[in-house]
Amino acid sequence: MVPAIRIQSCNAAPINVSGGYVLYWMIANRRLFHNFSLDRALEHCRELHKPLVVFEALRCGHPWASDRLHRFVIDGMADNASVCAGRRVLYYPYVEPAARAGQGLLEALAADACVVITDEFPCFFLPRMVSAAARKLAVRLEAVDSNGLLPLRSADHAFTRAFDFRRHLQKNLPTHLVDFPTADPLSSAGLPQSPLLPGAITERWPAASTALLESMNGSLGSLPINHHVKPTKTAGGHTAACARLQTFLKKGIRLYSEEHSDPELHSTSNLSPYLHFGHISSHEIFAAITRLEKWQPKKLALRANGAREGWWNMSASAENYLEQLVTWREVGYNFCAHRQDYDRYDSLPPWALKTLAKHLSDVRPSRYTLEEFEAASTHDPLWNAA
Repeated sequence: MVPAIRIQSCNAAPINVSGGYVLYWMIANRRLFHNFSLDRALEHCRELHKPLVVFEALRCGHPWASDRLHRFVIDGMADNASVCAGRRVLYYPYVEPAARAGQGLLEALAADACVVITDEFPCFFLPRMVSAAARKLAVRLEAVDSNGLLPLRSADHAFTRAFDFRRHLQKNLPTHLVDFPTADPLSSAGLPQSPLLPGAITERWPAASTALLESMNGSLGSLPINHHVKPTKTAGGHTAACARLQTFLKKGIRLYSEEHSDPELHSTSNLSPYLHFGHISSHEIFAAITRLEKWQPKKLALRANGAREGWWNMSASAENYLEQLVTWREVGYNFCAHRQDYDRYDSLPPWALKTLAKHLSDVRPSRYTLEEFEAASTHDPLWNAA
């Protein structure tokens, strides 16, 4: 079962036991593997004896919408469509053709749903979007935390230092390592036959076309997004994420401790975009590392002293990588979950503000305009390459 600490009821509406299906509104955990949100949706399916509809949408009106980011996310949609095709799940990918064109679609899909499950994500516009949906829906809306190894609500405040968060992590994480999302939950879900959606929905909000999902030339051209930022060769989706993970485990992780800070050596995992868009989970990465290390939770050094090394009782490279994957990544989630001003200068802790103010008038040997920064016209070849 999904731990209760990871489930949040977003409204007081009831579960509609006479509804036609359970609706999973996928907004952050854009994957069908190692996903507590999907596990929770399937719990409702089993209890209510209902089929599952997975609804994944991509807006075009958000900041930085471009061919590059759209292509990466849509690659993940293509992966999800392929997985659902043979598993009695109705997968409904919707790519908004114009700003605000998708308004009303969630409500229309929820009208015949027993319950709606979505992803809890503590930043960007997603919390506001979920709150707005909770007020509109006439059926129960639950948000499920599948962001990291440590549940967001394991702490009741924001940590402003990694040392303090690490100490909290060392004290509290062991009890949560026994609760992992299911690796491949749809493989044995035993779901009823998936439903057909009403024509009134599919005609007004057509699902993403095969051409768009399969990345045919020109398929992004009609969308009102930034076409100057072109796609890269980096494919999105869970399949590509797993391939990247395996490459890292075979070639990069043994040198990670010594080389990860040198960008020219390419010893990092390159998994950041897949984590960012939810195409792979930290649970899946952690499980792969523990298999490589032949590690068991009983090997944890049970001391909460905030030390960076020696607590996991793994190799130096594995511990260095977990410091990034768990400590630094999840302290960010913790901060966003407890501070609405997480993206504002004033959210910095007093010691940081004091240091920045002290050096405000320091002489800068080089000064650049925003346009020069954007054009990569600085004295620093590393900045320019980035």
